[in-house]
Amino acid sequence: MQDSEGIVWAGTGGGGLNQVRSRAVTLETADGGLVFEGVQSLCQDTRGVVWAALQNGTLARLRDGHWQTISNSDTWAGDAICVCADPSGAVWVGTRFHRLLCWRDDRFVAWGDPSQVMGQTIHTLVVSTNGDLWIGEDSPVAVQRLRHGKVDTFQLPPDLRIIRASALDAEGRIWFGTSKGVLLRVEGDRAVDETPHTTGEPQSIRGLCTTPDGSLWLAYAGWGVGRFKAGKFTA
Repeated sequence: MQDSEGIVWAGTGGGGLNQVRSRAVTLETADGGLVFEGVQSLCQDTRGVVWAALQNGTLARLRDGHWQTISNSDTWAGDAICVCADPSGAVWVGTRFHRLLCWRDDRFVAWGDPSQVMGQTIHTLVVSTNGDLWIGEDSPVAVQRLRHGKVDTFQLPPDLRIIRASALDAEGRIWFGTSKGVLLRVEGDRAVDETPHTTGEPQSIRGLCTTPDGSLWLAYAGWGVGRFKAGKFTA
């Protein structure tokens, strides 16, 4: 029989009662071509292709149901940390040793002057509603914005440690979270410290996520999850 939710139930001759329904989660593993199963960053480009930066530095993409890795070459050293897609069709790759790279038309292309990027290591990337690319960097720690080929650097509070996460909220605001636990909101040409309005005492931030209702969700290291909405924080 089929119930009101569309789930099919089947009684068997000795095998018990079976429930047949759509699979909610599919595990992507080496069987599907994923060469390394530790994934630290994901995005989907304008063509619907899913990109993944793996923990061993490999850059992979899911095409036609199978994972393909981007082979090392003169333009790609295989040290990906994060990926981010923008509306123009480009996929941006943050690396451990080679700063910022741009993938377009099935190859890495020049986007401008890489020496403008301060940090050797890029931990997080996010694209704003107007197409600006925001970069969270380390060695040295920096937040920069790439706009029309020009990179601008934003003044930051001291001792942030590592900028680990970034997000774009429903109102178009850019956020950054750091390993020291500092939460930053970009306002105009400056980064505003919102930490006193959240946990009070800094708690190391590992991830940020926004939802259409205007909430900013924060994943903490050893401290659970927090939500920041309309100036109010809830643990």
